Amino acid sequence: MVLLHDGSYICTCLLLQNSGFVCRHFFHLMQVDYRFKYHLKLIPNRWHTESTQDKADFDISARPFVHAKVHILGDETIPDGTYMSDVLKAFPLTPTILPDHQAQLSKKRQFAEISSQFKEVSKVLEENPEMFGMVKDSIDEIIVKGRGFEGMRDPPTLKAKGRPKKSRIKSSQETQTRSTKCGVCNEVGHNARKHHGLQKEHS
Repeated sequence: MVLLHDGSYICTCLLLQNSGFVCRHFFHLMQVDYRFKYHLKLIPNRWHTESTQDKADFDISARPFVHAKVHILGDETIPDGTYMSDVLKAFPLTPTILPDHQAQLSKKRQFAEISSQFKEVSKVLEENPEMFGMVKDSIDEIIVKGRGFEGMRDPPTLKAKGRPKKSRIKSSQETQTRSTKCGVCNEVGHNARKHHGLQKEHS
């Protein structure tokens, strides 16, 4: 364990750098040496709540240090923002999220939240079918406002590779048996070659 003057630390296990967790070695030294002090900046941003991550001015550098001994607690803060800076330069944490990527994550969270709400709505409609019309009208109104016109567009057509199939694709429940039809008598069960053999047997 290496401890710098500003309170920064680095452990040879590199658990903080690899997993984002403060290792047990640091917590053990906090119990026996007052120079080891904990700060919330050791927690990567991805472990905070989503509402906190979405804030552009999210910064916990002004929070005070936390000591293991109660009588040492005070308002000591990070000096000039140098805490863990040298350590992170040598052993960086997981890549930071850029603003564009952060906006994409916010959209994904919104989509996930809407999807979970739709599942709840479907359960409610199963128990209350009379509410189906009201829910459908509300969704149609939202779609019209979002797109700026009434009605639904046709889905885009995609041309598949290869020769288009002319025959209908049968489902797995349909029988796939092929019936042989005779070209002479047009009866099912034999072909023209066997037709003459049947005539010889009957004669």
